[in-house]
Amino acid sequence: MKILEVMISSFSRNASVFRLAVFSLSAAFSVVAGQVFHVSPSGNDNNPGTQAQPFREIRKAITAVTPGDTALVAD
Repeated sequence: MKILEVMISSFSRNASVFRLAVFSLSAAFSVVAGQVFHVSPSGNDNNPGTQAQPFREIRKAITAVTPGDTALVAD
């Protein structure tokens, strides 16, 4: 029985280490969603760049985006 208890204890410890490693890696590689800016010919560059209130000029979106953001341009 002693060998079985040691094996179960060892397995439990290894499983805990594995869960911690997986959690740490998933936290390290999680992607933070950026903002989405919208551009439309009917927009206005004084708008916030949302879908409801898009920018008019692409250059306005270029100055607004940061790494991870997206600029969607309408026809």
